[in-house]
Amino acid sequence: MFLKTSVLSGIPENLIEDVKVSNCYFGQLGLPTMAREGFGATPKPMPDWHTLRVPGIEDAYPQTLFFGATPCHGFFVRHLKNLEMSHGKIAPTNPEPRPAFWMEDTHRQTFSASRRLRSRTSSCAT
Repeated sequence: MFLKTSVLSGIPENLIEDVKVSNCYFGQLGLPTMAREGFGATPKPMPDWHTLRVPGIEDAYPQTLFFGATPCHGFFVRHLKNLEMSHGKIAPTNPEPRPAFWMEDTHRQTFSASRRLRSRTSSCAT
């Protein structure tokens, strides 16, 4: 199964606390060419990922589509305290220039034996 970016986003006055992710594999599609923001919105060409700003939507349930495209492909983490990730793998299928992790207003992150795997490319000749 291939997932979009995982989002862990609290709010400034109420940080998410004490998150532990271990022994997980996250298959990713890679950098999309089209992006959708909001439910039912028409997909538009993916903007330059360097300029993306993820909106803070504090008055609604934080569903992934509300945030739109993100400047990373693995985990977008905002307003979080105490994150531990161990023995995790993030594997994009297609070329992916964005970083695997993007942190905003985070306090104490620990990563051990976690890595981003290279984008997979076909090695078969036809």
